[in-house]
Amino acid sequence: MTPGQRHPHVGDRRPSDPAGVARRTAVAAAWTAPVIAAAVAAPGASASPAPVGVGTFAGVIIQGTGPRGFQTRVIVNGDRTAAGQILLAQDVEVRITVEHDVESWGDGVVAEGPRTGRLLVPAGSYPADNSYSLGSRRAWFSLPRRSPTTRLTTDPTGTFPVTVAVARGPVFPGPDPSITLGWGLPMATRTIDV
Repeated sequence: MTPGQRHPHVGDRRPSDPAGVARRTAVAAAWTAPVIAAAVAAPGASASPAPVGVGTFAGVIIQGTGPRGFQTRVIVNGDRTAAGQILLAQDVEVRITVEHDVESWGDGVVAEGPRTGRLLVPAGSYPADNSYSLGSRRAWFSLPRRSPTTRLTTDPTGTFPVTVAVARGPVFPGPDPSITLGWGLPMATRTIDV
């Protein structure tokens, strides 16, 4: 066999790497940071994932208080610390809108007009009073220590809607806040008789 008849690459071979070194190098190259990050972030990537908290969010409730009155209740929901508290990292601003003139706003409500008010719940630590199931997790809630009572004027008479909504601050991040059993609703509406 002449040199021109030989396979063109036969003479160009490099000495082979020691056994296992090439395989380990290939595996190490494949597990770069983006690949690892994608694998860890993938659903079911861990056989025993760490429990994920529910986060912290505010909910609102309107409670009637007899003739012409209602209370605005702001509920802080979230994970409970070892000290039995829920930590609210930012202020929550709640807007109150009434389809009737207001005679008196509740304590702590700042009037923005004859039919609109604003209530601020400051960031801080709130006692975890009770809990409920939120999917496979538990959410705790803190009942408000004050629930301002707003009273409507006596005229005109009839039935009038009131809406209370979280205007600023954390709200339930999921698509259906009703699973919070009413403690985490970002908005509530009720009619008040005058």
